[in-house]
Amino acid sequence: MVNATTVLGVVLLARHGDRLEFFQDPFTYNPAQTVLTPLGSVQEQQLGTFLRSTYLDAESPRVIDGISADVVDIDQVAVRADAGGEGAVILVSVQGLLQGLFPPTTNNNITLANGTTVVAPLGGYQAIPVESVEPNEDISLEGFTSCPNFDNHINQFYASAPFLAEANVARPFLEKLHQYIGPNRSINFTNMVRPRRSAVVQLKLIADVCSPSRSTM
Repeated sequence: MVNATTVLGVVLLARHGDRLEFFQDPFTYNPAQTVLTPLGSVQEQQLGTFLRSTYLDAESPRVIDGISADVVDIDQVAVRADAGGEGAVILVSVQGLLQGLFPPTTNNNITLANGTTVVAPLGGYQAIPVESVEPNEDISLEGFTSCPNFDNHINQFYASAPFLAEANVARPFLEKLHQYIGPNRSINFTNMVRPRRSAVVQLKLIADVCSPSRSTM
């Protein structure tokens, strides 16, 4: 019986896990390639485990009614992943999440005609189909790339008086970044509005250089 508190289904929007430095062109937002780190894989697996305890655990008040929680029923699950040009980060993140959501189980098996029971590899790993969504074919997950109106808006913003004024204020600080991120990386203010992740990650990875306890070599 369905009542007011019965969960019939859930739509989940999840972000990728930790990745290596990533840069999007400040004018077109076209992305560079990057990869998921081991930390990112762990984050996604933990997220999947949390979602499992929330929506697939029979003892949870938010369990999805009628869901197959042990062995996945692929007719009950639809998974889509943005493939917008930054490599396999999002697709790999999805796989990590699904490992936590539907972990390996020996119940994922088949009994052959000769009576032999075969369990899926890795202790019953569950392979769940993932639809790769290409933005040039489907804009539902990433609709701002290759969009003339978006490009015009960005160009107008970078040419505006308020932006140019802020760029002038930030210039002294940005000029000091070269010693930490290297002379070949741009310090143009346009790269800092949507923070240039390559610069941010690079600073995070070498933050100990700035520690007062370290001597200057």
